[in-house]
Amino acid sequence: MGWIKSGDRTLSGPEFNARALRAAGALESLGVRKGDGVALYLRNGLAYFEASFGVGMLGAYSIPTGITRRMRRSISCATAP
Repeated sequence: MGWIKSGDRTLSGPEFNARALRAAGALESLGVRKGDGVALYLRNGLAYFEASFGVGMLGAYSIPTGITRRMRRSISCATAP
């Protein structure tokens, strides 16, 4: 049985963890550090969950923006004080 399912894709816990760790490594290589906010401009699905967990693994926090918003509006929401 899978741990997480999206559409017709199912990942086991270890598979999901490995993918989230890979996302964390990619974000870290881009300079994301503990306490940073990371805007996630992704569709709902496995990629969103992997990125969100990867952000958390770094001690950062995710800012869900939703792809239905225009990019300019999402950026202003993510950078507002």
